[in-house]
Amino acid sequence: MYLSELRIVNYKNFLNEVFYFNKGSNTILGENDAGKTNGMEALRILLDNQYIYNIKNFSPEAFNDSINNWKGKWIIISAKFNDISTNDKLTEMCKELECIN
Repeated sequence: MYLSELRIVNYKNFLNEVFYFNKGSNTILGENDAGKTNGMEALRILLDNQYIYNIKNFSPEAFNDSINNWKGKWIIISAKFNDISTNDKLTEMCKELECIN
């Protein structure tokens, strides 16, 4: 199983972005303040319900700066995994994510 897509909408410096990943190693490069850490933080919020900055702790600052009135808006973080094996479906993570192939 591998992460093939990460979609981030209205979160920090991401208004509506989709990142695609290949099987194997992937490298994330960018200038300072490009959003590398925010992207990884978004993924962690999605996958780690023990992470201190989870969805329940979002503040208005979590919304993209271009959104003037954040009330009524949504932050959307979604991920797509490919090549989910039968063995992967038996793992704790896959059970929690309700993996289907």
